[in-house]
Amino acid sequence: MTLLLSVVVPTRDRAALLPGLFEAFARQDAPEGSFEVLVVDNGSRDGTAGLLEASAYPWLRALGEPSPGASSARNAGVAAARGERVLFLDDDMLPEPDVLRLHAQAHEREPVRSHLGFIDFRWEAQPHPLSRYVAETSSAELFPAAGSEPSFFQYYTAHVSTPRKALLDVGGFDEKFAGYGYEDAELGYRLDRAGVPLAYLPAARVVNREPHDPKTYWRKTEAAGEAQARCFQLHPELTILDRATRHFDRMGPIWSLYRRGCGLLLDTLAAAAVGPEEALPQWVRWHYRISTSAFRHRGWSRYLRRARGEAELPPAGRPKGLR
Repeated sequence: MTLLLSVVVPTRDRAALLPGLFEAFARQDAPEGSFEVLVVDNGSRDGTAGLLEASAYPWLRALGEPSPGASSARNAGVAAARGERVLFLDDDMLPEPDVLRLHAQAHEREPVRSHLGFIDFRWEAQPHPLSRYVAETSSAELFPAAGSEPSFFQYYTAHVSTPRKALLDVGGFDEKFAGYGYEDAELGYRLDRAGVPLAYLPAARVVNREPHDPKTYWRKTEAAGEAQARCFQLHPELTILDRATRHFDRMGPIWSLYRRGCGLLLDTLAAAAVGPEEALPQWVRWHYRISTSAFRHRGWSRYLRRARGEAELPPAGRPKGLR
């Protein structure tokens, strides 16, 4: 049977998540022999290699990629893939039984496109007020409205599929994005320019299983600010598309002072004052909004200082356990 899809899953120190993911693949209603799953171990030290070796699924292929970063791991998976289309999934996703079939059918209908599936993050069900704030502010931004085309900024490698040849033709992921964020949006932009636009496939659904941790969220936000600065340095024509970038240099220092002065205190007050069933007060929303800008500005400024030679700083590392 023709191999319809190669699923590429980068992983690092997340052995506890992999059995559930494999069970979800075993429940797929795609024809037997029509897909393969390439799990790329990106230097795990938690027994991932042993787990992969002991997992005897006919569709599973285990790879190793020592170069750090999800970009390197995904590129290794694409290089080894045998299918004509590649579906990227994160290791904390749980695909519904029809996900692989729906992606394969979408590529049959529209072969010269990437296809973005839906991700159910379920942040609003978590008790911390920051989680519910993220759910409020992200719901209208993460995925396109009904009838709308997605932007290349929405090329989320947590759940997106692309013709393998197109990935190879544009050079794959830029492996200099070694931290968190924007390596997928930057690739989506190059694919779009190469004539491979992004389509939305809302019927294909996966559930994100990772609990929303506020400390990790702020680290990710800071790392994303650094990655965004790199992306816009590579493609300065994109800066005009993001209003937030126009305020980083003007207001960033003020936001950072706010965060240093009272950020942690207000984090604590918000967590203690807002119950799981209560609506978020306006002051909590504004606090999280300003804090998000402050952390993004930190990462943005760090990248610019390094790019200008004003500081010898290491790149922002990917928060542990995050892809």
